[in-house]
Amino acid sequence: LRELFYTRLLSGQLRPDQVQDRAARYEIDLPAGLWIAALLHVDAAGEGEDTDRDELLLLSVRSFLEEHFSLEGASARVVLYGDAAALLVLLSGRDRLYPLLEELERLSLLSRSYLGVPLAAGVGLPCQGPEELHRSVEGARSALDYRALTGGGRVSYIDDLEPQSSAD
Repeated sequence: LRELFYTRLLSGQLRPDQVQDRAARYEIDLPAGLWIAALLHVDAAGEGEDTDRDELLLLSVRSFLEEHFSLEGASARVVLYGDAAALLVLLSGRDRLYPLLEELERLSLLSRSYLGVPLAAGVGLPCQGPEELHRSVEGARSALDYRALTGGGRVSYIDDLEPQSSAD
């Protein structure tokens, strides 16, 4: 049920007034504050050939992120979202944004040695509260789509790729 809650939250299927009530129902703590979403995708050759392997690899990525993500001034949770791992990060302030991008770069490089595959990350814009995480996920998905142009195994921040999107 928690995974279903996160899926509905990240896809924008919950009204803002429902988020905290549903989170409390599933004993999920989603405090107010500055949130940002990153989608991490395995950049493996021959994608789509073995769906069982893909699912196991995605579970490994989630465990890897839970174990190795470390950033002062931030707390994170990892959920599976479609064909990616969604990293939902509560930042203590906007000054933690670029250190977050550096941490994601570190994790992408580390995944090559731990998991044998590179991770590509798309990072959305920060949002004010968990009720707006779906907007950050949309930006993260757009940033991840740029990996065909920027190359695999990279971290792409949507505001660096589409600066006009921060004017919203």
